[in-house]
Amino acid sequence: MKIVKRLFVIPMLLLSGMAWAEADYQFNPQFLGGGQAMSADLSWVNDGGELPPGQYDVNIYVNTVYVTSHSVSFQMVERGLSPCLTPDVLEKLGIDLHRLVSQATATQRCYSPDMDASDIRVSLDVATMNLQFTVPQGMMINRPRGYISPSSWEYGIHAGFLSYMINGSYREQINGERVRSRPLFAGLNSGLNLGAWRLRDYSTWNRSEGGAKFNRVRTWLQRDLAALRGQLYLGESYTSASLFDAVGVRGVQLNSDDNMLPASQRGYAPVIRGIARSQATVTLSQSGNVIYQTTVPPGEFTIGDLYPTASGGDIEVTQEEEGGSVRRWVVPFASVPNLVREGQAKYAVSLGRYRPQYQQTDPLFVQGELFYGMSHGLTLYSGTQLADNYQALAFGVGQNMGRFGALSLDLTHAHSRLADRQRYDGDSIRLRYSKVLSSTGTRLNFYSWRFSTQGFYNLSDTTRKRMNGGSQVESVDENGTTVTEYHDFYNLRYARKDRHQVLLAQTLSDWGSVSLSWERQGYWNSDRASESLQLSWSSSIGKVSWGAAWQQTRTLWSNQKDNIFSLNASIPLGEVRNATRVSYGVTSSETRDTSHRVGVSGYLPGMDNLNYSFSQRYARDNGYGADLSMQYLGSKGNVSLGYSYTDNSRTLSYGLSGGAVLHEDGVTLGQALGNTNILVKAPGAYGVAVEGRRGVRTDSRGYAVVPWATPYRLNRVALDIRDMPDTAELDSSVVSRIPVDGAMSRADFAIRSGFKAMFSLSYRDNVLPFGTLITQEGSESGSGIVGDNGAVYLSGLAPTGTLIARWDKGESHQCRIDYHLDDTRLNARTGLYIQEGVCR
Repeated sequence: MKIVKRLFVIPMLLLSGMAWAEADYQFNPQFLGGGQAMSADLSWVNDGGELPPGQYDVNIYVNTVYVTSHSVSFQMVERGLSPCLTPDVLEKLGIDLHRLVSQATATQRCYSPDMDASDIRVSLDVATMNLQFTVPQGMMINRPRGYISPSSWEYGIHAGFLSYMINGSYREQINGERVRSRPLFAGLNSGLNLGAWRLRDYSTWNRSEGGAKFNRVRTWLQRDLAALRGQLYLGESYTSASLFDAVGVRGVQLNSDDNMLPASQRGYAPVIRGIARSQATVTLSQSGNVIYQTTVPPGEFTIGDLYPTASGGDIEVTQEEEGGSVRRWVVPFASVPNLVREGQAKYAVSLGRYRPQYQQTDPLFVQGELFYGMSHGLTLYSGTQLADNYQALAFGVGQNMGRFGALSLDLTHAHSRLADRQRYDGDSIRLRYSKVLSSTGTRLNFYSWRFSTQGFYNLSDTTRKRMNGGSQVESVDENGTTVTEYHDFYNLRYARKDRHQVLLAQTLSDWGSVSLSWERQGYWNSDRASESLQLSWSSSIGKVSWGAAWQQTRTLWSNQKDNIFSLNASIPLGEVRNATRVSYGVTSSETRDTSHRVGVSGYLPGMDNLNYSFSQRYARDNGYGADLSMQYLGSKGNVSLGYSYTDNSRTLSYGLSGGAVLHEDGVTLGQALGNTNILVKAPGAYGVAVEGRRGVRTDSRGYAVVPWATPYRLNRVALDIRDMPDTAELDSSVVSRIPVDGAMSRADFAIRSGFKAMFSLSYRDNVLPFGTLITQEGSESGSGIVGDNGAVYLSGLAPTGTLIARWDKGESHQCRIDYHLDDTRLNARTGLYIQEGVCR
C-alpha cells in the first residue's frame, strides 16, 4: 500500500528514533490518547520505521551521485524500514551482484542490504524521498565517471511534433527611386516517434528577389542501437566527415554515437561568428541547402544554435547588409583530432546514392571508416569511398602526447574521372593538432593543415556534369559600388591545393581573454585563395564590459579583402539580475564610413521573458539611423520584432518560432523544439513555470514542452511551486529523465487537485487517536495521518465528500466523516479551510 506522508508524521519520527535506539523499550500508543482506550496501530513505529512498509517512488543516489528514479518496495526488518531491490535496479546502481553475500544472486527476486553483513549503508530522507546508498568502491562495477546504464535510457512516448522558425523582413531602399524587397525564410522540422523509431523531416522555404523556393533538406528514419553504441539512419542523411568531406546520401547509414559515452568522453560543434556593419540578414548554406537564416543587429554576432543537418562539411555564410551589399565567406566544419580511447572503436558505414545539387549526378557509392584505440594513446584508422568514377583509400594515425597535446596524421589517395572524361590521380595529406597550455592560459583549440597534389579531387567533384558552372549576378549598392554575387560557382580546373585552420584562445588574467580564428583555402592553377581571419578581445573593468573584434574575409572569385573593425562597451544600471544596460559601439570598414551607436537594452520590469533593445547610430555616408527590437519568449512560442532606418532605407524585421506536440492526451504548444524533448504532464497545475527554462509554463491543462533535452544524460525538470494554484499540490516538484536521442520523454508530476483543509476530527466525544490514517472515499487523494488533538491536513479535496478514518485492522476500528467545506472558514491568503469534523 502506498502511503502519502504528511506534516504530523514528524512527532512519530522522533518517537520512533527513541524506540530504534533502545530496542528493549516499546512505545505505548495509548499515551498519545491521553489514557483513552482507543489507539491507532503504530506497530511500524515500534519497529523503528520512519514510514509504514509499502511501495514508494524514490530518487536513488549512489555515493551522493544521482542514478535513477524508481518505485521501490520497502519492508520492515529488525533495524527498521529497508528497501527491497530487484537485480535490474542493482544493475542500474552499478553494484556488482557477484560481490554480494550469497543471498543476493542474479536470479533472486528481491535483495535487501539489511539481509547480509555487507558494508552497504542505506538512508531514506522522507522529506525529499531520496534514497541514498553508500557502497564501498570494491563492490561497485568499474565504470567511467559519469556513466549512465543503458537500462535507464528512455525511448519516450508515441508522439508527433512540428517545430517552425520564420524570419522575414520588409525593406525599402531610397536611392533616387524606391526599391522594395520582402525576403522571407521558414524552417520546418517535423517528426513522428513510434517506440524506438523516429521519423524526421527538415524542410525550408525561402523567398527572395529571384522568387520563392521550397527545399526539402532531408527526410530520414532513425533509431539507436544500444548494443552497437550507434545510430541507424534510413533515408536522407550525411556521411561522416572524420576522413572525407561530408556529402549527402540517400540510402542506409550506421554510425557510432559518441553521445552514448559518459560525459567525460564527448565531442565538438561549430559556432558561426561575424561582424555586421548594419542591420543584416545572415544566411547559412551547407551542401547547397539553405539551413538557417536570421536578421542580426549591427556589430559582432554569434550563431550557435544550428540544427544539426550534418556532422561536417563547409558552411557558406552570406551576409546581406541593409544597403544591399553582400559579403560571403566559408566556415570549415571539422572535428578535433581523430582519437579514441584504448580498446574502443568508432565507425561509420554509408551505402546509397549521392544527393545531387546544382549540375550534379547521383551515382551509387559506399563509404566506410573505422577508428580503433590502441595502448599508449595511439589510434589507428582507415576508410574508403567507392563509386563508378571515384575510388579513394585513406589511412591515418592519431597520438595523444600528454602535455605536448594530441595530433592526427592521415593520407588519402584518390582516383577520379571528371566531366572531361579524363582520369586523375592524386594524394592529400592532413595534419591536425590540439593543445591546452594550462600554465599560460593558452588554448590551441584546433589547428589543421592539408596539402593536396594537383590531381586530387573529392567525390563531389566527380559528380559535376561540366568542368565549370554556376552563375553570377551584378548589382549596385547604395554607394554606387558594383557588387558581384556568385551562385553555385565552381571550376574543376582549380583543384584544391592547401587548407589551413586555426582556433586559438588566450586568457589574460584581469585583462580578459583574446581569441583568434583563421581559415584559408588555396587552389592549383590560381594565385587566389578563400580566406577568413577574425581576432577578438573581451574583458571588463569594474561594471563595464567591453569587447573589440576585427574580421577580414576574401573569396576565390573576388580576391578582394574586406576589413571590418568593431568596438563595444556596456554598463548595467543597477545590481539586480536582468538590469538595464547602456551600451556604445563603433564599427568601421574599408568600403563604408565609420558608424557609431549608443543604445539601451534590458527586460521589462517583472517580465524576464520580454527583452528590448534600442539604439541610435550615426555614419557620415548614411546620416542618422536607429534600431529597435523586442523579443518575447512565451509558453506557446517566441516572437521577435525589429525596426531600423537610415536616411536612405527602412527595414522592418520579424520572427516567429514555436512547436506543437501531438500525444495521447491531445496537442501541446510550446517553444521551438529540438530533436530530443520532454513533455511535462501535471494535470491541474496550470500556469506553472518550469525552472531554468525562460518563458516555459504549463498550459490550462497542466502540460508543457521542455525543448532541447540532452540525450543519454540526466535532465532535471522542476516546477516552480510558487506558481501552483490553490487547488493543486505537488507530491514532488522535481522529476528526472534520461531520454535517448530523438525521444519525446514524459515527466509525470503527481498532482493532488482540489481544495486544502485542516480538520480537527472527533469520535465519540473524543479526538481521533494520534496516527489514525485518513483517506478520501473513492480516491487516493486526500490521504493524511492524524496528529495531536485530532488535527489532520488534507489536500486534493472535493467541496463535499466523505473521509474514511482507520486506526487499526478490522471494521470496528474505522469510521466515516461527511464533510462540506465552509467558505466562511476559508483563509483567503493561504487558500486553506480550517474546520471541524465528526467521525460516525
